[in-house]
Amino acid sequence: MRIRRWLLACALGLSGAFLGVQGAAANDPGYIYNVLPGIQPANSPGSVTLTAGWHPLPYAEDFTGPCLPRRPRTVVRHDLLVLALERCPLPSTTLSYGAPSTTGSVTDDGDYAFLSDPDDLTTAVTTYEGLRDGITTGLVIHQNDSSGASQAALYDLVQAGDLVEWRQANDCFVRYTVTSAPTPAAGATSRSFGVAWMTYAFTGCSGALSATATASVQWGPLPDLGGTSLTAPVLHGPFQIVPENWTGERVPWTRHDPPAHNRDNYRYTTDPAVARTYPYWREPALPDQWVFLSTATDSDDLPYGYRAVWAPEPWDGFGVVEILAGFMWGRRGIREAQVTDASVIPSVSETRVIAGRPARIDYALPIDRDFDVVYLTIYDPATEAGYQIGTSHIDFRGANLDALIDLARSLFEPPNAP
Repeated sequence: MRIRRWLLACALGLSGAFLGVQGAAANDPGYIYNVLPGIQPANSPGSVTLTAGWHPLPYAEDFTGPCLPRRPRTVVRHDLLVLALERCPLPSTTLSYGAPSTTGSVTDDGDYAFLSDPDDLTTAVTTYEGLRDGITTGLVIHQNDSSGASQAALYDLVQAGDLVEWRQANDCFVRYTVTSAPTPAAGATSRSFGVAWMTYAFTGCSGALSATATASVQWGPLPDLGGTSLTAPVLHGPFQIVPENWTGERVPWTRHDPPAHNRDNYRYTTDPAVARTYPYWREPALPDQWVFLSTATDSDDLPYGYRAVWAPEPWDGFGVVEILAGFMWGRRGIREAQVTDASVIPSVSETRVIAGRPARIDYALPIDRDFDVVYLTIYDPATEAGYQIGTSHIDFRGANLDALIDLARSLFEPPNAP
C-alpha cells in the first residue's frame, strides 16, 4: 500500500487545522508546524535549531510500506517524525570478512575485531568463548568487506537495536544486538558498534580464535532457529534448543537467585487495579472483547511472580490467555527443536526476537490442531524476568501465530514500562 507524505502529517496530528495556526504552508501536507521553539533535531550540527513555525517534512517524497524509511545518521531529521511510524528494518545483507583480529588492528579490507571495551582497541577478544560469554561489548569493523567493496552506506543505517550475526560455521556463530552506533569521525575507514550477545552456537569452536578462518557477517533481520533446520545446539538468551535426539555437548542448566524479595503470602484478585501492583506486572494489549479474569501470586511453582488469566466475552470455558511471569531462576534448560516420537504429540520449538528480547515459541504439529496450547516465552534481561504466554484460542494459534507475537510485544509497549 502506498503511503503518501500527508499520512505522516495526519498521523502526527500536526495539521494546520488541528493546531489552529495560519500561514502559507497551513494547508500544505508537506509541512509540519513546530510547536517547540528552539528544538534541535537529533544528530544535527550544534548550530542548527528549528524555530516555531512551519517546516518542510523531511523526506517528503512518497514511499512504500507501513514504516519510516531509514536515513543515514548524518542526515538531519525532526524528532517528532519518529513518533508517527516504526522505522523500517535494516536491509538484510550478508558480507564476507576474514578472521577476527586478536590485536585490535583494523586497517585493511575485511578486517574487524571484537572488543571487551568498545572504546579501546587494545582490548581485542582472543577466544571463541570470549565472543559469547558476555566479555564482548564492542565490534570495530572495516567499512570495506573482503572483496574491497565499501559497505559505508549500510553502516550509516545501523542503529541501536539492530541485529548482526558473525558466522564461521553452522555450529560456530554468534548473534549480537547493537547497543550503540556512534557517528564515525570524518575520513574514518572503520566503524565501531557497541554489541551484546543474544544467540550463539558453540559446539563447533572453542579455544583461541582461528587466524585463518573466514566468516560471514549478516546484518538486519535474521532467520529464526529451530525445527528441522537446526543442526547444532544454540543458546538464545536463557533458552537452549538442541536438535532432536541430540547426545552431544550442551550448556549446563543454571540456577539464579532472585534479588532481595519479600515473598508475599498467597494473593488472589479479580481486580485489575490490584493486579497492577504485583511484582513484574505487565499487561497485554488484547482485543476489546477480552476481559481480565484473575491473577494469583506466590504459588509453589512461581515463587517470584504471578499467574494471570484473560478470556473473551462471552466465554464458553475454553480458549483463555494465561501469562506466567516472574524472576527466571532456572535458565538454559534443554528443549528439542522438534519432537517426532510417535508416543507423544509432535511439536516444534523455535527462537524469536520480540521487542529486542530473546523469546522461544513452542507449538504442536500440525499447527492447526484444535485445543492444542501454544506457548511463547519472552525474557527481559533488564529485570531477569520471564513471561510465558499460553493459549489455545484460535485468535493466537495456527495461522495466527503472528497475533501471539504481537501480544508478547505489547507487554513492552506503553502503558507498560519499556
